[in-house]
Amino acid sequence: MKKKIMYSIIIISIIIAIFTSVYMIINNDKKENNNKSSEYALKFKKEYEDLNGKKAYGDYKYKELNISEDNPIMYSNYKEIINIISSKTGVIYFGFPDCPWCRNAVEVLLDSAKFNGVEEIYYLNIKDIRDNYEVVEGVLTKTTEAGEGYYELLETLDSILEDYVVDGVNTGVKRLYAPTIVFVKNGEIVGSHVSTVELKDGQTAFDNLTKDQKQELEDIYNYYMEQTFNDYCTDAC
Repeated sequence: MKKKIMYSIIIISIIIAIFTSVYMIINNDKKENNNKSSEYALKFKKEYEDLNGKKAYGDYKYKELNISEDNPIMYSNYKEIINIISSKTGVIYFGFPDCPWCRNAVEVLLDSAKFNGVEEIYYLNIKDIRDNYEVVEGVLTKTTEAGEGYYELLETLDSILEDYVVDGVNTGVKRLYAPTIVFVKNGEIVGSHVSTVELKDGQTAFDNLTKDQKQELEDIYNYYMEQTFNDYCTDAC
Protein backbone atom coordinates (compact mmCIF):
# COMPACT_ATOMS: atom_id res chain seq x y z
CA MET A 1 0.00 0.00 0.00
CA LYS A 2 2.78 2.38 0.97
CA LYS A 3 4.58 1.56 -2.29
CA LYS A 4 1.46 2.37 -4.33
CA ILE A 5 1.11 5.68 -2.54
CA MET A 6 4.79 6.43 -3.11
CA TYR A 7 4.51 5.58 -6.81
CA SER A 8 1.41 7.75 -7.10
CA ILE A 9 3.22 10.67 -5.49
CA ILE A 10 6.18 10.23 -7.83
CA ILE A 11 3.93 10.07 -10.91
CA ILE A 12 1.96 13.12 -9.81
CA SER A 13 5.22 14.99 -9.14
CA ILE A 14 6.51 14.11 -12.62
CA ILE A 15 3.25 15.26 -14.23
CA ILE A 16 3.34 18.54 -12.30
CA ALA A 17 6.98 19.06 -13.30
CA ILE A 18 6.14 18.44 -16.98
CA PHE A 19 3.19 20.84 -16.94
CA THR A 20 5.27 23.44 -15.11
CA SER A 21 8.05 23.17 -17.71
CA VAL A 22 5.60 23.45 -20.60
CA TYR A 23 3.91 26.45 -18.98
CA MET A 24 7.25 28.19 -18.48
CA ILE A 25 8.31 27.53 -22.08
CA ILE A 26 5.04 28.90 -23.45
CA ASN A 27 5.25 31.97 -21.21
CA ASN A 28 8.87 32.60 -22.17
CA ASP A 29 7.97 32.35 -25.86
CA LYS A 30 5.12 34.81 -25.32
CA LYS A 31 7.40 37.22 -23.49
CA GLU A 32 10.00 36.93 -26.25
CA ASN A 33 7.39 37.59 -28.95
CA ASN A 34 5.95 40.52 -26.99
CA ASN A 35 9.42 42.00 -26.51
CA LYS A 36 10.15 41.59 -30.21
CA SER A 37 6.81 43.19 -31.16
CA SER A 38 7.48 46.13 -28.85
CA GLU A 39 10.99 46.52 -30.24
CA TYR A 40 9.71 46.52 -33.83
CA ALA A 41 6.90 48.96 -33.03
CA LEU A 42 9.29 51.49 -31.50
CA LYS A 43 11.80 51.03 -34.34
CA PHE A 44 9.12 51.66 -36.95
CA LYS A 45 7.81 54.71 -35.08
CA LYS A 46 11.31 56.20 -34.86
CA GLU A 47 12.25 55.52 -38.48
CA TYR A 48 9.12 57.18 -39.84
CA GLU A 49 8.83 60.03 -37.35
CA ASP A 50 12.52 60.96 -37.68
CA LEU A 51 11.68 62.44 -41.09
CA ASN A 52 8.80 64.58 -39.81
CA GLY A 53 8.96 68.05 -41.37
CA LYS A 54 12.40 67.49 -42.90
CA LYS A 55 13.21 68.69 -46.38
CA ALA A 56 12.75 66.14 -49.14
CA TYR A 57 13.71 68.04 -52.26
CA GLY A 58 12.88 71.46 -53.68
CA ASP A 59 10.20 73.02 -51.50
CA TYR A 60 8.76 69.66 -50.46
CA LYS A 61 8.89 68.44 -46.88
CA TYR A 62 8.05 65.06 -45.43
CA LYS A 63 4.60 64.64 -43.94
CA GLU A 64 4.30 64.75 -40.14
CA LEU A 65 3.42 61.37 -38.67
CA ASN A 66 2.42 60.43 -35.12
CA ILE A 67 2.67 56.65 -34.88
CA SER A 68 1.50 54.75 -31.81
CA GLU A 69 4.12 52.95 -29.73
CA ASP A 70 1.97 49.80 -29.80
CA ASN A 71 1.57 49.66 -33.57
CA PRO A 72 1.36 46.13 -35.11
CA ILE A 73 4.39 46.40 -37.41
CA MET A 74 6.62 43.33 -37.55
CA TYR A 75 9.87 43.72 -39.48
CA SER A 76 10.27 40.85 -41.88
CA ASN A 77 12.50 39.47 -44.62
CA TYR A 78 11.85 38.14 -48.09
CA LYS A 79 11.96 34.48 -47.03
CA GLU A 80 9.34 34.94 -44.32
CA ILE A 81 7.13 36.96 -46.64
CA ILE A 82 7.33 34.37 -49.42
CA ASN A 83 6.38 31.73 -46.83
CA ILE A 84 3.36 33.77 -45.74
CA ILE A 85 2.21 34.28 -49.32
CA SER A 86 2.69 30.59 -50.07
CA SER A 87 0.94 29.05 -47.09
CA LYS A 88 -0.18 31.43 -44.34
CA THR A 89 -2.49 34.34 -43.52
CA GLY A 90 -1.45 37.94 -42.97
CA VAL A 91 -1.10 41.53 -44.13
CA ILE A 92 2.17 42.56 -45.77
CA TYR A 93 3.36 46.14 -46.24
CA PHE A 94 6.11 46.94 -48.77
CA GLY A 95 7.42 50.48 -48.44
CA PHE A 96 10.06 52.75 -46.89
CA PRO A 97 10.11 55.85 -44.65
CA ASP A 98 11.04 58.51 -47.21
CA CYS A 99 8.42 57.40 -49.76
CA PRO A 100 5.79 60.19 -49.63
CA TRP A 101 2.98 57.87 -50.78
CA CYS A 102 3.97 55.44 -48.02
CA ARG A 103 3.76 58.14 -45.38
CA ASN A 104 0.18 58.93 -46.38
CA ALA A 105 -0.73 55.25 -46.64
CA VAL A 106 0.80 54.03 -43.41
CA GLU A 107 -1.25 56.12 -41.01
CA VAL A 108 -4.45 54.93 -42.70
CA LEU A 109 -3.20 51.33 -42.74
CA LEU A 110 -2.48 51.42 -39.00
CA ASP A 111 -5.92 52.91 -38.28
CA SER A 112 -7.52 50.17 -40.35
CA ALA A 113 -5.51 47.48 -38.55
CA LYS A 114 -6.61 48.82 -35.17
CA PHE A 115 -10.26 48.99 -36.29
CA ASN A 116 -10.13 45.38 -37.51
CA GLY A 117 -8.18 44.01 -34.56
CA VAL A 118 -5.20 43.01 -36.72
CA GLU A 119 -2.25 42.37 -34.41
CA GLU A 120 0.55 41.96 -36.96
CA ILE A 121 1.48 43.67 -40.22
CA TYR A 122 4.60 42.23 -41.83
CA TYR A 123 6.86 44.99 -43.11
CA LEU A 124 9.66 44.90 -45.65
CA ASN A 125 11.65 48.02 -46.50
CA ILE A 126 12.13 47.74 -50.26
CA LYS A 127 14.03 50.95 -50.95
CA ASP A 128 17.43 49.36 -51.48
CA ILE A 129 16.52 45.91 -52.76
CA ARG A 130 14.89 46.85 -56.06
CA ASP A 131 16.67 47.04 -59.39
CA ASN A 132 16.55 50.38 -61.19
CA TYR A 133 16.64 51.32 -64.86
CA GLU A 134 17.13 54.58 -66.73
CA VAL A 135 17.01 55.49 -70.39
CA VAL A 136 20.48 56.89 -71.12
CA GLU A 137 20.96 58.44 -74.56
CA GLY A 138 18.03 56.43 -75.83
CA VAL A 139 19.29 53.14 -74.39
CA LEU A 140 17.58 51.32 -71.55
CA THR A 141 20.26 50.87 -68.90
CA LYS A 142 20.19 49.07 -65.55
CA THR A 143 21.65 51.48 -62.99
CA THR A 144 21.14 49.42 -59.85
CA GLU A 145 21.23 45.67 -59.37
CA ALA A 146 18.49 44.01 -57.33
CA GLY A 147 19.21 42.95 -53.77
CA GLU A 148 18.96 39.44 -52.37
CA GLY A 149 15.53 37.89 -52.73
CA TYR A 150 14.00 40.65 -54.84
CA TYR A 151 13.47 38.56 -57.97
CA GLU A 152 12.05 35.75 -55.84
CA LEU A 153 9.53 38.25 -54.47
CA LEU A 154 8.68 39.35 -58.01
CA GLU A 155 8.08 35.76 -59.02
CA THR A 156 5.89 35.10 -55.98
CA LEU A 157 3.88 38.30 -56.50
CA ASP A 158 3.84 38.13 -60.30
CA SER A 159 0.04 37.97 -60.61
CA ILE A 160 -0.50 41.33 -58.88
CA LEU A 161 2.50 43.33 -60.11
CA GLU A 162 2.66 45.83 -62.96
CA ASP A 163 5.30 46.00 -65.68
CA TYR A 164 8.30 48.20 -64.94
CA VAL A 165 8.17 50.94 -67.57
CA VAL A 166 10.76 53.74 -67.73
CA ASP A 167 10.16 56.72 -70.03
CA GLY A 168 7.79 54.64 -72.09
CA VAL A 169 10.21 51.72 -72.40
CA ASN A 170 9.22 48.36 -70.91
CA THR A 171 12.15 46.88 -68.97
CA GLY A 172 10.83 43.36 -69.39
CA VAL A 173 10.51 42.82 -65.64
CA LYS A 174 7.81 43.56 -63.10
CA ARG A 175 8.06 46.26 -60.44
CA LEU A 176 7.24 46.16 -56.73
CA TYR A 177 6.07 49.72 -56.23
CA ALA A 178 5.81 51.46 -52.87
CA PRO A 179 3.57 51.34 -51.05
CA THR A 180 2.12 47.95 -51.89
CA ILE A 181 -0.15 46.28 -49.34
CA VAL A 182 -0.85 42.57 -49.84
CA PHE A 183 -3.57 40.61 -48.07
CA VAL A 184 -3.07 36.85 -47.85
CA LYS A 185 -5.43 34.16 -46.54
CA ASN A 186 -4.33 30.54 -46.23
CA GLY A 187 -1.65 30.96 -48.88
CA GLU A 188 -3.86 32.81 -51.36
CA ILE A 189 -3.65 36.51 -52.19
CA VAL A 190 -7.17 37.83 -51.63
CA GLY A 191 -6.32 41.42 -52.49
CA SER A 192 -3.65 44.08 -52.86
CA HIS A 193 -3.43 47.84 -53.15
CA VAL A 194 -0.70 50.04 -54.62
CA SER A 195 -0.10 53.71 -53.80
CA THR A 196 -2.95 55.58 -52.08
CA VAL A 197 -5.94 57.06 -53.96
CA GLU A 198 -6.33 59.42 -56.89
CA LEU A 199 -4.99 62.87 -56.06
CA LYS A 200 -6.75 66.12 -56.85
CA ASP A 201 -5.42 68.70 -59.32
CA GLY A 202 -2.40 70.37 -57.78
CA GLN A 203 -2.18 67.87 -54.94
CA THR A 204 1.13 66.02 -54.60
CA ALA A 205 2.20 62.89 -52.75
CA PHE A 206 3.80 65.17 -50.14
CA ASP A 207 0.47 66.77 -49.29
CA ASN A 208 -1.85 65.33 -46.66
CA LEU A 209 -4.76 63.32 -47.94
CA THR A 210 -8.13 64.97 -47.42
CA LYS A 211 -10.63 63.50 -44.99
CA ASP A 212 -12.58 61.96 -47.88
CA GLN A 213 -9.43 60.52 -49.45
CA LYS A 214 -8.39 58.96 -46.14
CA GLN A 215 -11.83 57.41 -45.80
CA GLU A 216 -11.67 56.07 -49.36
CA LEU A 217 -8.31 54.45 -48.67
CA GLU A 218 -9.40 53.08 -45.30
CA ASP A 219 -12.49 51.55 -46.90
CA ILE A 220 -10.21 49.68 -49.30
CA TYR A 221 -8.01 48.38 -46.48
CA ASN A 222 -11.01 47.50 -44.32
CA TYR A 223 -12.58 45.51 -47.14
CA TYR A 224 -9.47 43.41 -47.74
CA MET A 225 -8.82 42.89 -44.03
CA GLU A 226 -12.35 41.59 -43.66
CA GLN A 227 -11.78 39.24 -46.58
CA THR A 228 -8.52 38.10 -44.98
CA PHE A 229 -9.49 37.49 -41.39
CA ASN A 230 -13.25 36.86 -41.33
CA ASP A 231 -14.68 33.43 -42.13
CA TYR A 232 -17.90 33.56 -44.09
CA CYS A 233 -19.38 32.14 -47.26
CA THR A 234 -19.01 34.29 -50.34
CA ASP A 235 -21.09 32.13 -52.70
CA ALA A 236 -22.52 28.98 -51.13
CA CYS A 237 -21.78 26.84 -48.07
